[in-house]
Amino acid sequence: MTLALLAAAAPRGPLDTWSPTLIALFALLLPLIALLVILAFTIDSRRLSLAISVLFTLAAAICALLVVGIEVAHPLHLERNGTFLQFFTGQSGSAAQFVLQWGVLADPLAATMLAAVTITSLFVQVFGLGFIRREDGPIRFYCVLLFATFAMIGVVLATSYFEMLLFFGLVSLSTYLMIGHWWQRHESTGAAALAFFISVIGDLALLAAVAYIYFRFSELNFQTLAGQYTGGKVSANGLFIMSALVFTAAAAKSAQFPFHVWLPASAQAPAPGAALLHSAGGALCGIYLIARSYALFHSSPRALALLAIVGGITAVFGVVFALFQGNLKRAIAYTTMGRLGHVGRHPGRGWGPAL
Repeated sequence: MTLALLAAAAPRGPLDTWSPTLIALFALLLPLIALLVILAFTIDSRRLSLAISVLFTLAAAICALLVVGIEVAHPLHLERNGTFLQFFTGQSGSAAQFVLQWGVLADPLAATMLAAVTITSLFVQVFGLGFIRREDGPIRFYCVLLFATFAMIGVVLATSYFEMLLFFGLVSLSTYLMIGHWWQRHESTGAAALAFFISVIGDLALLAAVAYIYFRFSELNFQTLAGQYTGGKVSANGLFIMSALVFTAAAAKSAQFPFHVWLPASAQAPAPGAALLHSAGGALCGIYLIARSYALFHSSPRALALLAIVGGITAVFGVVFALFQGNLKRAIAYTTMGRLGHVGRHPGRGWGPAL
């Protein structure tokens, strides 16, 4: 109550009147627009295509910082969840109605991750300007970077498990394309196929989780579901099954044991692409899914124990394996695996809100 009164009495600035969901939507669409412009108009011009990619990503990063600024300047902003499209079957108000919504979620967690993804992608693209040679296909590589950025922003801004599932699939595809950039090399194609296979396992697990959650709750929105897990609609075993399926999807993306083998294999990607995968790419998307689904995990003590155990094993294995690597990129990959294990085990120890 006191915070509400202080927020109401605070002086109003321009950030108080801007819509964080609309700005976040711009951040989502800008990489996709840049990709389409390059493919349609500038694919024959290397310099112009790379400039468009960097400038549009810079604009997306600015939008992300504006969203963060709105959250800081006005933390009690009520416009968090914006729905832009809605599809449904059945008659309105009937029990058989099936509703699918698409929108963006601009809460503090999403705003923070949005800034991390866009700024990291911008740095990676700037670094790539001096790394990717003309004969390495720079336009194709930057198109994949834009596609990966769009997919990762989609994961961050997802309002429901349905959206998360769609963008998880796009992240899997972008990971495959990025690792397999040098398709002439047998090692690259093999590593890309391995990463795609493991990602598909995670996507299928998330698909099963989405189907089960909707079957039991008739709802897929994160914010709506957060208050329903402890309502007694589902037994403890059912909640654990839901949590295990969601965790399998997250583990496959975030290189948790035993799905960790794709992350060292990602060393076959060009260095800028590997940097994106290890920092704000597919690896971090899995951790974000755990954070976004923390209400589900918190409702099942066995699920929290699963997070802690698997995260601990991943952390130990990552550090130990990194000590015996002769290749620097593989050593960095295993170190990243260890850090992801540390982050992944924190929710299992009751530190979920810290994510």
